[in-house]
Amino acid sequence: MNRTNADMQQELVELLPDAIVVVSRDGRIVRVNAPVETLFGYSRAELLGQPIEALIPERYRERHVEQRAAYASNPYVRPMRGVLKLYGRRQDGSEFPVDIMLSPLDTEEDSMVVAVIRDATERKRAEETLRHQRDELAKAYEQLRELDRLQSKFISDVSHELRTPVANLHLYLSLLERGKADKRQHYLAILKEQVARLVNLVEDITDVSHLELDNLTATFGLVDLNAVAHPDLLFSRLTDGRNLAESFGAASELLLSWMDVIVGDPKFDPYDLAYVPDLEVSVANLTISPTAAVSGALFTADAFVGNLGNYPAENVSVSLFRGDPRTGGTLLSRQVVTVDYGLTSPLAFEWDSLGDSGSFDLCVFADSADDFFEVSEANNIACQAILLDPALSLPLVEGWNLISLPLVPSRPDLPWVFRSIAGDYDLVRAFSAGTVEPWRLHDSARPGPELLAVDPALGLWIHVTRPGGTTLLVGGTEPATTSIPLSPGWNLVGFPAGGPRQAAVAFVGVPVSRVETFDPAGDPYRLRPVGWAEDLMPGQGLWVRADAATTWVVPY
Repeated sequence: MNRTNADMQQELVELLPDAIVVVSRDGRIVRVNAPVETLFGYSRAELLGQPIEALIPERYRERHVEQRAAYASNPYVRPMRGVLKLYGRRQDGSEFPVDIMLSPLDTEEDSMVVAVIRDATERKRAEETLRHQRDELAKAYEQLRELDRLQSKFISDVSHELRTPVANLHLYLSLLERGKADKRQHYLAILKEQVARLVNLVEDITDVSHLELDNLTATFGLVDLNAVAHPDLLFSRLTDGRNLAESFGAASELLLSWMDVIVGDPKFDPYDLAYVPDLEVSVANLTISPTAAVSGALFTADAFVGNLGNYPAENVSVSLFRGDPRTGGTLLSRQVVTVDYGLTSPLAFEWDSLGDSGSFDLCVFADSADDFFEVSEANNIACQAILLDPALSLPLVEGWNLISLPLVPSRPDLPWVFRSIAGDYDLVRAFSAGTVEPWRLHDSARPGPELLAVDPALGLWIHVTRPGGTTLLVGGTEPATTSIPLSPGWNLVGFPAGGPRQAAVAFVGVPVSRVETFDPAGDPYRLRPVGWAEDLMPGQGLWVRADAATTWVVPY
């Protein structure tokens, strides 16, 4: 097509369903199609020759003149539905959201810009509906999580309540079989008590399923502790005339290895009691990674738990502590395991350090989850020194922000990286230069496959919904260097450095002609050029115009 043929150009423009505005280099409207008249309420004659700012709300017009001049000096194809929040103004003064695609058009007469404009009102309304539905789904999800937590707690409590009478039944059945004949009636009486207790527990569980919480009232009464810890349960060990080793052996034969062996005569008060450990559990080969990081890194702790005893160790509680638990450490995670005698069991822990910092020990500690156990403390703990620097804080304004990650996150999935501001944002966009569809999107209302993972090489547009803005906490490990591929033209990249660095120094030897960064006052585009003498800051996102394909290596 001959681009100088104005009639053919106009016919082509009229065939398009979108509103098309062609603007000259000096910002004057030189051509429109019929959808423009419908969308903005002006006639064609009223628009031709007018500045393009006539279609923009007044509060944006002065800034738009500067932005238009900057675009004219470096024109490029700007895809529709980018990260910009744009509005159009009708003849009657009403405003409405729009999506705009810009494309340079060079003709024999002049260099012009073609703007393709779509009314985004319905899309915005649909997004708001989806956002509302997302919030409702999130509330329902939290309610389900709470119900699941209550169910788990109920099962745990019921299991604990049932375990004791079942253990008592096991014990007294063994005593009936092997114990003294003159005490069998006594053992039968206790067995009946424990059976009755089990029946009551089952009835209580059935009652719980019919509870109406709104009408629930609490009552208090006396509890017979003999039903919980009967003296014979603790003291019926064949100790008369036996030394410590013989007493322990007799207890083991009666399946009492899960109790403390009592030395002395229980008939005397006060009892002369001494305890020996039932379990000898070891913690060895502790490996913690990393040992130095920034708050928000995910730490892993791997260890081997060994059973040095002569019988299986059941209900061994193995815990990860911040600090030494013997002097008041903080519990971070716990697992309950069974380790057969003479064997070892590998265990792995994870700890999200977000919100913590300092120099301290991470310890893996093994103890008994059963109050009747005593555990040898000779080697049941292992510790590793940790250095954790405070998280980096990136302040974000309400609306769009251009940022990057100055640290390598422990996990690359986007929701985890932004977990410190969960609920404060809805959209995140990244730009991959040199691809057919360069924009990738993460929408918290409807997560999809487009933008799943993030890393320090990316520049990220993030839309903050929290009024007044929020603060993103960035944690992880420091990269030695980051290699960022640049394609000819515009690239959206990060600046993963450990401190400020002059732009001329940062890009020395790199064929880059222009750099732009975020400016919250630059509404609606929120961008400004970066001077070569200006310092780049960690956490900045950058638009970089490369003159040729290259790799930008950024040392931390």
